[in-house]
Amino acid sequence: MTTMKTTKKMRVNTYIPKFRKKAVLGMIDILILHWVKKQPLCGQDIMDKLQKEFSVRIGPGTMYPILFQLHEYCFVEIKQYNKKKMYFITNKGKAIAREAEKEYATIQEILTF
Repeated sequence: MTTMKTTKKMRVNTYIPKFRKKAVLGMIDILILHWVKKQPLCGQDIMDKLQKEFSVRIGPGTMYPILFQLHEYCFVEIKQYNKKKMYFITNKGKAIAREAEKEYATIQEILTF
């Protein structure tokens, strides 16, 4: 027989991965800018980092429109190396990343218990 506590615990355990994915997708632009600020990456590298660091898996149909948008806003440049498109942060991207990091720091401060 399932008790109310067990049912609630199961709901929390199944909700956490969904919550994590929603949170990561909500800040994916700033994560990408942060990562390509350190070193140029291709789309697959970014998808692998999301999987490794957050256990969040997204496909190319989600990743490449985001990268395209970052390029359209001139936050990243694209350079072709062999068959890979590598993404490099621009000065405009660095400025946006700095401002966004401040915003997320404020949010983190509020959420600190």
